[in-house]
Amino acid sequence: MELNLPEISLEGITLEDRKFNLHPQYPITRERMKKTMQQLRVKDGQKILLLIDCRGSMSPYESFINVFRKVVERKGKGNVKTFYFNNQPTVYEDISLLNEVEDVLFPTLDPIFKKIEPSEEGFLYEDQNGYKMVEIQEVLHDYATDALVIVVSDFGGTMDRYNLYRLYSTAVFLKTVSGYTPKCVCLNPLQRTWWERTHEVFKNNTATQIARHNPMYSLSSVKDLKAAVDVLNRGGKK
Repeated sequence: MELNLPEISLEGITLEDRKFNLHPQYPITRERMKKTMQQLRVKDGQKILLLIDCRGSMSPYESFINVFRKVVERKGKGNVKTFYFNNQPTVYEDISLLNEVEDVLFPTLDPIFKKIEPSEEGFLYEDQNGYKMVEIQEVLHDYATDALVIVVSDFGGTMDRYNLYRLYSTAVFLKTVSGYTPKCVCLNPLQRTWWERTHEVFKNNTATQIARHNPMYSLSSVKDLKAAVDVLNRGGKK
């Protein structure tokens, strides 16, 4: 059957005559993110410390996280400090405690978690490219005391792998931060399905285990972001 459709042709059309307005699409719009972060209660002069995992598996989320960073900086009105790290900020050479974990495919930190000691060994970066390093100790001493601390990372969830050393190192770092302030949350740019176990799916990557010991919320969910704000407003208690 002949449909007699008009001929489609780009002949005579030049792109120079057309204007395109391209807007990046994020899991949460900038407006909804702003509205949610406005609910964060910040005392006069209280600092907000943003610790952001960058490069590697975090590269696809860089633009989205930069939007979040700018929203937080506007909310903090000059009291926000941002530092970056890659995978795990803590350099922890003594891993002898790991000898006490179970010799299974996916060992947990449960038997040793209370024994894990804080450590301020390691470096953060002042920029996303990692050109200028600063000691963790210096950052925490200057900016973390009684601050609101937000750690943004996929915590190993993107690759869906289990790395015991990263799990241990991250636990050391988060324990170190909690020594300065209890008001700390972990924000993951991934949806919860990447790390959260359900009756149908049994996830067991590094992020899954970190979330068992530290409040972790999805930056890609308005509901989760609100929950993270509530935790910070309550003083860090989940």
